[in-house]
Amino acid sequence: MFWLALLAIIIGYLIGSISPSYILGRLMKGVDIRKHGDKNAGATNAFKVLGVRAGITTLLFDLVKGVLAMFIASLLGLTLPIICLTGFAAILGHDFPFYLQFKGGRGSATSGGIMIFLLFLLLRPYFHLPLTQIPGAIPLLIIAFFVIAIFLITGSLTLAFFTFYLALIVSTLIFNFSPITIALVFFAAYSLLISLIDILVTGGLKKNLKFAKRKAKIKLYRKAIRFAALIFPILYFWFSKTIIIWLIVAFLVLFLVLDFARKTKLGKLLYKKGEAKVSGFTLFLIAALFTVLIFGKEIAILALVFAAIGDNMAVLIGIPFGKKKLIGKKTLEGAVACLASCFLAGLIVMAFLEVPLLIVILGAFAATLTELFSGYYDNLTIAPFAAAVMSVLVALV
Repeated sequence: MFWLALLAIIIGYLIGSISPSYILGRLMKGVDIRKHGDKNAGATNAFKVLGVRAGITTLLFDLVKGVLAMFIASLLGLTLPIICLTGFAAILGHDFPFYLQFKGGRGSATSGGIMIFLLFLLLRPYFHLPLTQIPGAIPLLIIAFFVIAIFLITGSLTLAFFTFYLALIVSTLIFNFSPITIALVFFAAYSLLISLIDILVTGGLKKNLKFAKRKAKIKLYRKAIRFAALIFPILYFWFSKTIIIWLIVAFLVLFLVLDFARKTKLGKLLYKKGEAKVSGFTLFLIAALFTVLIFGKEIAILALVFAAIGDNMAVLIGIPFGKKKLIGKKTLEGAVACLASCFLAGLIVMAFLEVPLLIVILGAFAATLTELFSGYYDNLTIAPFAAAVMSVLVALV
């Protein structure tokens, strides 16, 4: 068994050492790819130096070769630890190919292919179940969504993958612990280390985040007040509709008084000079009152959470990170932040309410589109419109 395991590990290393980016570089352009671009014999540099076709070819081969090595080890009847060790040998072969003076790539794609394969093995027994009943499926969905959101907001693949690997390790250990889980965490930890090296040593993060150094004129205490509005949907979990309505009315009266008392110290603190006579928080309270009065409890709670979080995140992310203008001052990055935060908040609320995942997803989209198109009056429109869309969907479903 020892010699068989050793043979499998050697085969894994040899498969991993096949470097398509180096070979294609020599064949297509007569260059050593390790001397161009980021000087790395991997898929990312192949895209930069050799073009899309060579980049895709390199990516697919690098993704598959670790899995191929593990498949061969499984055909030899070896145990899971040896099979995983064979996959890691393929990564080492990619990183340190013997015929290239042990200077290859970083193994990110090869490790990624192995992780995809292990995730498939982990989730395969649950494929016949609805998405919400698969252990760990919701956390994986959150991770995937936020990785995409982070990339769209920051433009940094390095930061996106670093976040992905870190979140994958934590969620996998919490929701599904097994031998395959241990293997998955091992390869995710390796990829996390590679991403961290890229951030700290090669400056991979600084290159992408230069645009985020702009000064953002955001009064954080105003946003803190808006986040405090979450108290209404939170209290609605335990108290009756009547109590929540009277609570909203009491705050509405207070802020209406403040709207007409802008010359006081508190008024100057809450409102910008020259802004509309009715504050954004007052508009939110009006919308909250209407939403609680008209719609069902579950829908109203979700809509108020979307309104309290989504608009705030659109501003907090959109102003410092916004690059691509969509409508007026609204940016793509702000819209993505709004959608991501609404989606995450909705998934958290799902743990306490019987609301289908589809309703949460489409409600988050409705809130984001409302925030995007409503301008200053988004505080007045997000909650009612999102609630209306979700109510229609509930009726149809």
